Amino acid sequence: MLAGASSPGTASSEYELKAAFLLSFASFVEWPPAAFSGPEAPVAFCVFGNDPFGGTLNQVAKGKKIDGRAVLIRATSDAASLRSCHVVFAPGSDMRGYSKIANTLSDLSILTVGETNDFSESGGIVTFVTDDDRLRFGINSLAAERAHLKLSSRLLQLALGSRH
Repeated sequence: MLAGASSPGTASSEYELKAAFLLSFASFVEWPPAAFSGPEAPVAFCVFGNDPFGGTLNQVAKGKKIDGRAVLIRATSDAASLRSCHVVFAPGSDMRGYSKIANTLSDLSILTVGETNDFSESGGIVTFVTDDDRLRFGINSLAAERAHLKLSSRLLQLALGSRH
């Protein structure tokens, strides 16, 4: 599912694809052991601000496990609560709020994913892009290194214009 997917005609199908991508991204990331409170701790996916998924992310994640860990989904506008997340999605509509907290998150082992053209310049790790009418993604490898995340070479190969 990580290779480009056809660009959807509706916002709901766009976010269905993005939800599937988010879960796939996490399966290609190795977090440091200290990122989890224990071996049974779930992988926490957080949507920052307004949730554009409308329940789709919960549906896609239902019953899924990543490296044997359950998947937890939550939406929050509270920057402090993002510290307990493993994956943070920043919708384009809330990018201004995300920009204010990006420096705080950059030193934490959090995979940050956004959907604006300047997301990687704000320190984000994965950015959704549309390329030839296909939903794709770019990776800021330097931001991943700062976050102490190891990204699979397979994920890096599939990314558009990775910044190394």
